[in-house]
Amino acid sequence: NINALGIYNGLLVAAGEFTTAGGVDADKVAVWNGSFWSRLDFSLINGNVNAVAAFGTDLLIGGTFNNVGSITVNKVARWNNGWFSMGSGFDNTVYALAFFNSQLYAGGSFTVSGISSVKRIARWDGMRWVSLGAGIDDGAVYVLRIYGSTLAVGGSFTYIGGSSVNRIARWNGSSWGIIGSGFNNDVNA
Repeated sequence: NINALGIYNGLLVAAGEFTTAGGVDADKVAVWNGSFWSRLDFSLINGNVNAVAAFGTDLLIGGTFNNVGSITVNKVARWNNGWFSMGSGFDNTVYALAFFNSQLYAGGSFTVSGISSVKRIARWDGMRWVSLGAGIDDGAVYVLRIYGSTLAVGGSFTYIGGSSVNRIARWNGSSWGIIGSGFNNDVNA
């Protein structure tokens, strides 16, 4: 499966559960240069990749993996001519990555980063992952997208801070809000 597509340095990046792309070895992350697929790096990723995002000279990936090569990354990693961890990573799956107000956000089924509570959504402060308010009470976050001046968040969750949001909500940078009356089933994209 291909779980995510992104653009990095003008190249198409595909990420997912595959081990080959276009007949060449490409463990979970492959790059299309307009003519052929190639492997981003020769490090093995020990789980699936669900999300990709590019920021400046960095490519970010999130998923179910704990290691990239010999580096412990715990569900999220950064590539810049080599793989790097991002703080303590997360205790469970990352499904979505997005940039909002020049900051990186991650969504998934995780609840902890290191010793910090970051229930299902977190923001990278440059050194560690931090919570958005009290986080999301239940379910998981599957998608993050910019919507006007807010970050739209979709998934299987039904409550944020004890308030009903029915699988979709918005974050304005400091507080949560609803988007209509929500949905009766999961929001995946």
